[in-house]
Amino acid sequence: MAFTGLVLYLAVTIHRIRAGRDVVIGQAELEALQNSRVFAIALLTVNLLEEKFQLSIPFDEVAFFTEHILGSSVSSSAVDEQENRMELDALVCTLIASISRNLGCDLSLDRQLYEGLLEEIRPSLFRAKYGIKLENLFLDEIMANYTNLFETVKQCTKPLADYIGGRLSDEEIGYLTIHFSAALERMKARETRRPEVLVVCATGQGTANLLSSRLQFLFDVKIIGTAPCHQVRQVIQSRHVDLIISTVSMAELSVPCLTVNPLLLPADITLLKEYLETAKGQVSVLKDVLQVIEKHCTILDYERLRDDLAAMLHTLPSESVTAHDLPHLRQLLPASNVKLNVIAGTWQEAISQAGNVLYEQGYVEAGYSQAMIDVVEEMGPYIVFWKGIALPHAGIDCGVKQAAISFIRLQRAVSFGSAENDPVDMVFALAAVDNSTHVMALLELTKILSDPDKVEQLRNESDAQQIAQYIAAWSEPKEGHTPGGLLNE
Repeated sequence: MAFTGLVLYLAVTIHRIRAGRDVVIGQAELEALQNSRVFAIALLTVNLLEEKFQLSIPFDEVAFFTEHILGSSVSSSAVDEQENRMELDALVCTLIASISRNLGCDLSLDRQLYEGLLEEIRPSLFRAKYGIKLENLFLDEIMANYTNLFETVKQCTKPLADYIGGRLSDEEIGYLTIHFSAALERMKARETRRPEVLVVCATGQGTANLLSSRLQFLFDVKIIGTAPCHQVRQVIQSRHVDLIISTVSMAELSVPCLTVNPLLLPADITLLKEYLETAKGQVSVLKDVLQVIEKHCTILDYERLRDDLAAMLHTLPSESVTAHDLPHLRQLLPASNVKLNVIAGTWQEAISQAGNVLYEQGYVEAGYSQAMIDVVEEMGPYIVFWKGIALPHAGIDCGVKQAAISFIRLQRAVSFGSAENDPVDMVFALAAVDNSTHVMALLELTKILSDPDKVEQLRNESDAQQIAQYIAAWSEPKEGHTPGGLLNE
C-alpha cells in the first residue's frame, strides 16, 4: 500500500508539473527536510524522473515527496531515518509505561510491542506533523471491539502530540491500539505457557523452598509445589506437571526429571538451561505432530494427548525464555550517577548539570550537555514526560563513550516551558552509545517514573546511596530471569 501510494503520488506530481502547477513549501520546513537522509533518497529519485520524463522538478516538490516517504508505513531499515531515533525510543518507552500503568499489567518486556510501535510511530508522527491523512478501514471495528483500550491509548498519546506540536487522529490511534491488543494477547498466552515445575527434596521443606526460590530467580518457570520423593507419583497423577526438579535421584517417571544440587551450582544451571532450550526447540515439533493427528483423527482430550506426547518426547508443552545480554537500569544508573540538592536557575543549567555528571564519570565528552540542550531548543519541552520530571538526551553521535543514565534532583524546581508538567525538580539524562544497548534500562526507568509511589520515594529520599538501592530493587527483570518478550532471542 505504501509503495502504491508513492507511485500514484509521483504520477500525479509529474502530471501536475507538466500542467504548470507545482507546490510551495515553507522555508523553515524545507530547511528541516533538507537535513534528512530521506531528502537525499527523494532527490535521487527525482533526478531519475527528470531524466526519464524530460522535466524540471523544483526543490519544493522534492521536499513534499520527502514528506510522503516519511509518512509511509515502510520499515526504518529501508528508509534508514535514524536522526530522531533517541526521541522515538523515549516516546515509545514512555507510551508503553503509561499504558501499562493504566491497564495494570506490565507490557515493558514485550519486544514485539516495542519494535512494532517504533515502526508504527515514526510514520504516524510525520503524517500528523505534515497533515497527511491515513485511512483506517478497521477503525469502526477497533473502536467497537476494543473500546476501553482505544480510549486508554488515546489518553496516553499526549507526549506524542506534544512532540509534533499537533494531535494524532483516531485513525492513527486505531493502529496503535492494535499493537497493544496483540501485546495483551501475547501476555495471556505467556501466562498459560510457563513450564509447571514440581520441586522434589528428600531432606526437608526448607531445602525445597530454597531450591524453589533459586529456580524462580533464575528461570521463568511456575513452581506448582514441593513434595517428598515418596509422594511424587501421587502428585503427578492428580495434577499437571511439565518438569520435576529433584535433589535426589528418582526412579523412571512419566514426567521428565532433572537431578540438581539444592544450591543450584553452575553445572546445574547449565543443565537446566540446556534442557529448557532443547524443550523450546521441540515445542514446534510437538505442535506439528498434533496438527497432523488432528487432521486425520478426532481428538477426544487435546490437553491430555499433548501432555502424553510431551512426556514421550521428553519436552515441555510450553515455551521457555532465554535472556539477551542488555544492561538493566541498575547497571546504567549506579550511585555515582546520582546527585541531590543541585542548584540550577534555568532548564538549560539543569540539563547541563545532569550532563556534567555523565561527563565527570567518563561516559560522554564535554559537548554532550550542549547537544541535549540543542535538542530541547529545536524540539521543545516534550522531554518533560511526567509532572516535575525531565528526560533529556541527544544522539548517539554526540560524544557518547559508554551508555549511562544520570539522575539529579534540583534544590529548586525550574520551568522547562511545559504547560502541563512544569516545574521540573528531577532530571534523568540519558546517553546512548547505539540504538539498542540502553533500551532495557529506558523501559525500566519509564516504568518506574510512571508509578507515583516510586516517584514520591525518589523525590523525598535524602541519601543518594539509598536512591541507587531503590533503583536496583525496582530494576527488572532480576539477573538471569527474563519473564518473556523483549529479551527473547
